[in-house]
Amino acid sequence: MSPVGVDAAVQVTGTRCVAGGYRWNPYFTQLADPLNHDLYNQECGADNPLRCDVGDLTARLGTIDIGGDRQVFVDSNFPLEGAVTAVGRSIVIFGPERSGERFACANLLPDNDIIKYANIMKPPRFVLGQFLADIRRVMGVPPWMVGVDARRTRTLQGGACVQLLLHFMGPDAGKLELDFTRLLASGRLDEPSVFVPGFIDQKRKRTISYRNCGEGRDNNEKTKKSTFSSIFFKSSASRRTPLARMSYVLIMYLARMAM
Repeated sequence: MSPVGVDAAVQVTGTRCVAGGYRWNPYFTQLADPLNHDLYNQECGADNPLRCDVGDLTARLGTIDIGGDRQVFVDSNFPLEGAVTAVGRSIVIFGPERSGERFACANLLPDNDIIKYANIMKPPRFVLGQFLADIRRVMGVPPWMVGVDARRTRTLQGGACVQLLLHFMGPDAGKLELDFTRLLASGRLDEPSVFVPGFIDQKRKRTISYRNCGEGRDNNEKTKKSTFSSIFFKSSASRRTPLARMSYVLIMYLARMAM
């Protein structure tokens, strides 16, 4: 199967997942008589999986029940690495009773993991779970894409800040890490980090109240500059001698150089 795109979310099942194309058969199984479906059904099965197309998961593993208990399948003939790999292709779920109706589909993409330390200003009653929920909601990602290693969480600067070890996972882990950095720096993210074709969350928040630790402005420096300026640049209406005026200009020059 080829990668799918926007067609994965169309409402009409007749045109849904059409970009997936034909069933994947990289080893050209039954190439001598590819249209003989009866012969293929006789030779391909769970007891003889190597006679099946690599993309024919139903013939090797059977059908699945949607909405029931979680199921785990093991398929040694479905490569995820190497010269022949299913990564970058798509998987399609067909309708009931082995019908040809394409019910749903998704692309098979690599699962990356980017680790990042973040120092957050600790607000009153800081709860780690609520912080993660707020970040995921604004970024528009599922819980498994953004997580935290709670064992590495610690407080800094006498409890004013908290340090977190975050994990950004999935095929777009790099984009998630960049969006999180922008969100924490500006407090706003206009677009979700993950684009879902055909779905727009109208209730998604775009702002957060969390900030990087140490972003507060140092008012002491501004006060020092103001005091320094008031000492050397205070105007006077008294009449100055040429020597006094020269000394005044020299002091002004040195003061500007010091700033």
